[in-house]
Amino acid sequence: MMSSFWLREASMCLVLSTLTGALWILPFVKGETCDSKLKIRPIVDISSSPENNRLPFGASVTLTCTAEPKTLDKGYHDRWVNYIEWYDPQNKETGAKCRQPSNIHAHKRKLSCPLVLKNLTVDKFGRYTCQAGNGYRNHCTRKSFEIVIQGPAPELVGVPRNQSTDIGANVTFKCTATGLPKPNISWIKNNDSFALQSNPRVTFINNPHSLTNHKTMHSQLFITRVKKEDFGKYQCEAKNSGGKNLSLPAFLTPKGTVTK
Repeated sequence: MMSSFWLREASMCLVLSTLTGALWILPFVKGETCDSKLKIRPIVDISSSPENNRLPFGASVTLTCTAEPKTLDKGYHDRWVNYIEWYDPQNKETGAKCRQPSNIHAHKRKLSCPLVLKNLTVDKFGRYTCQAGNGYRNHCTRKSFEIVIQGPAPELVGVPRNQSTDIGANVTFKCTATGLPKPNISWIKNNDSFALQSNPRVTFINNPHSLTNHKTMHSQLFITRVKKEDFGKYQCEAKNSGGKNLSLPAFLTPKGTVTK
């Protein structure tokens, strides 16, 4: 009687253990956060057609995400890739979600998932991310591919001007640039791009020209309580993926100084 009881209990434990294991290896996809410290994660690669990631407006491109288990994991079905999904530059799900077939005999070690982007507009340029996972929660891998607007170097439409000021006064230099993609603006003093970074009295403000303008960036350089060491040559530099453009020098001098 006792041996029969323990046999039933052992059988029940085995069933529960099997069910628990099955639940553990189910794909937890929705809301899954990938942990790069975990080891049972698939290898992910992204290819593009055309191969160039710099594309003009109106172009089309196909990104293909391919994922497969690491060599040590290929012998375990539960470590094979279960799904791939894509995220757009705003980190929102986009395109079709690719899944392995539910039939284990049709399950493949490697899974590929294409994302087709047609008629590229400003909002479609940026970083696209594919995420691939297996049956283990958070054992997923993310990889990104950036599509960059193909265009010329930015144009400077507003440049800093020469200024004369008194010691202790405040001054502002202004710079405006336009281009696609929208340029970033940095400031240089006396040919040194790091000279202004350590000055606690210097403040930079970079603002888009407007929320609906995808081309123009406006930048201001504020210097409070001007000291003697602040006098010198100032330039702004606009840069995007198409190149960069450096303004002509603007000089900050003491009042009464003639600038040639």
